[in-house]
Amino acid sequence: MKRVLSIAYAILIICSSAYAQDVNYERNTVIVKVNRNKVDTFFKSSYVAGLRERFGDFDYKLEFPDAVRPVKDYDNYGRRLSDITTIFRIVFNNDVSVERVVAYIGKNGDVEYAEPLYKVSLLDVPDDPLARPENANADGAYQYWTRNV
Repeated sequence: MKRVLSIAYAILIICSSAYAQDVNYERNTVIVKVNRNKVDTFFKSSYVAGLRERFGDFDYKLEFPDAVRPVKDYDNYGRRLSDITTIFRIVFNNDVSVERVVAYIGKNGDVEYAEPLYKVSLLDVPDDPLARPENANADGAYQYWTRNV
């Protein structure tokens, strides 16, 4: 009985480690939204120096460089407007555990959220004949955006 349990445990460990290798997010990449009031000083702070010390060197850039901050915080219906001007992509130069980095950054009060950069894929490919350039209408228009997703 002990041998059967040992074999079952070994199979469980092998299967779970194989599953853990198949992640649905980009390696060594984290998306971080910094508080609006702290965005100018965040990457110069001692906290970020500690992040580099703990996980290694990284590069960062604005995720949406052409975005414009909303003029007001709420729309006419009282819904909060999204400010995407403080979202950064952090890419580490070495192999890091994205989960550990997200947990570490998420504890900082100057950060609204930190998350992995999830991979996006289509669930289905359209079978619409107008989605192909060779089937364009008389004006030469076709649904080009289906290929650009």
